[in-house]
Amino acid sequence: MKALLLAMLLLTAVCAYTQQRDTIISGNWQVINPVKHKCWGNSTYLSQGVNFARNKEFELGLGRTKGLNVIAAQGFFFMTMRSWGVNYALTDVAHKTMRQSIKGFWEFGFVPTLFIGDFLLRGEYIYQMSDGQHYLRPSVGLTFVFVDVAYNYSFLLNQSRRENLYRHGISIRLKQFIGMKNWERKRYLGTSRFRNNN
Repeated sequence: MKALLLAMLLLTAVCAYTQQRDTIISGNWQVINPVKHKCWGNSTYLSQGVNFARNKEFELGLGRTKGLNVIAAQGFFFMTMRSWGVNYALTDVAHKTMRQSIKGFWEFGFVPTLFIGDFLLRGEYIYQMSDGQHYLRPSVGLTFVFVDVAYNYSFLLNQSRRENLYRHGISIRLKQFIGMKNWERKRYLGTSRFRNNN
C-alpha cells in the first residue's frame, strides 16, 4: 500500500510540473491551457476531513482533479472541479476502538459568482479493513473551493456483518489542489463586432 501511494505521489509531482500551456480560440471563447488528459485531470487533490456521524471518522485523501475556470459575459464566472481518488480513514467506535478503512471516491463541485448556488456531489465506496464491512456513501452539500460541508448517508452493503457504524452524517473537508495553475480557463471574447481583430 505504501509503495502504491509513493508511486501515485511521484506521478502526480511529475504531471504537476510538466503540463504545457496552450491557447485555443474556439468561436467566441478563448481556451487557455486545455486539459491534456480528461481522466488524469490537471492537478493533484489532497484532503483531510472529519465525518460527524454515529461514530466519528477522520480521513486523509489523495487524488486527481480536472479543474475548469470560466469567465463569461458581464464578468460572471464559475468553477467546476471533478475529482477522484482514495482516502484512508480511522473510525472511533464508541471511544473504545479505532477501525481502519480504505475509500474510493468521486466528486463534482460547482462554484458560481458570489457562491450563490454552489453545490457538491460526492460518492464513496468504503471498505472497512478491520471487520470487512462494505459501505456506499452518497453526499450532497456546499463547496467553497477549499472547504466542503456535506450531508451524507452510509448504506451498509453486507448487513450480515454487524451493524451500520455511520448512518446519517455531516462531513467537513479541507482540500488543497497542487498545480492549480494547470487548470483549464475559458474566457468569453464576445461577438465578432466587439472583438479586436488586430
